[in-house]
Amino acid sequence: MRIKLKTSIELDYQANENCSFQLNFQPAYTPQQVVSDEQLHIDGALDLHSFTDWLGNRFVRFNANRGPVSVRYLAHVEISPMLVDPAALHELQPIDIPSSVIPFVLPSRYCESDKLMGFAISQFGALPSGYRRFAAIAQWVRSNVAFTSGASTSLTSAADTLQQRQGVCRDYANLTISLCRALNIPTRFVSGIDFGSDPQLGPLDFHAYVECLLGDRWYLIDPSGLSPETGLMRIGTGRDAAEVAFATIFGSVQYSAPRMSCEAINAPEQGIVAPFRTELAVSTASYASHPNDRRTASPAAALLAA
Repeated sequence: MRIKLKTSIELDYQANENCSFQLNFQPAYTPQQVVSDEQLHIDGALDLHSFTDWLGNRFVRFNANRGPVSVRYLAHVEISPMLVDPAALHELQPIDIPSSVIPFVLPSRYCESDKLMGFAISQFGALPSGYRRFAAIAQWVRSNVAFTSGASTSLTSAADTLQQRQGVCRDYANLTISLCRALNIPTRFVSGIDFGSDPQLGPLDFHAYVECLLGDRWYLIDPSGLSPETGLMRIGTGRDAAEVAFATIFGSVQYSAPRMSCEAINAPEQGIVAPFRTELAVSTASYASHPNDRRTASPAAALLAA
């Protein structure tokens, strides 16, 4: 089974002074996500260069003089989701969590899991571990936080959202991540596009969802419930919203809302289907070790075990 999306993104800025831009809006290259037919045009960019980190995040960096800056992007994205029986998925014991995954268990800028530990344990600690608990946490956030545009800012953290009980997809994701991490479930923030969301919520936009590591794969959920998990196109992956902003700008700029489109290609005769909702667990990323990840025992550990 394959999902194929045709997407376009337009970003427009007016630089009030010489500025530096770091953008993360291009779909990620992963074994489960193939990007093709890409077209990228940036007007007003100087010293343009790009790089990809070990999580597949694709960054474009450039300087710009005072004046207009425009970004135009087109691509086809093919996603190969894996569907698994949720009952077969279990949480890792802390000792079995790979070293490069540990940062996704610890508190981070917007995900203060240490502050929410007492609440998480009292609310979810007695639930059977595994995907069902992950899904229950996401469902609790969806049911208890009102989706309210403009209710949060770039400074709003998970603890703030828990107290205010309102926010947008970014806040849903950060709160879900924090509650999972408080229970030692490795969980991370993923950005994409809100394909399949209700048009009454407004124009298509960048979106946030979460995934947790169960066994040797990351399984994803959209806590807001706006998008079907099978159609979530991966752009950025990080500890929280701070690491996957679609635009990080150094300098003064004026900007308008992003303009984007995302169209599903439906060709069953080719094994290509439109995104759909499912009760099965969805994975579009297997565990891939960091180059510095070492799970073998050190000489000191061997000595202590002797």
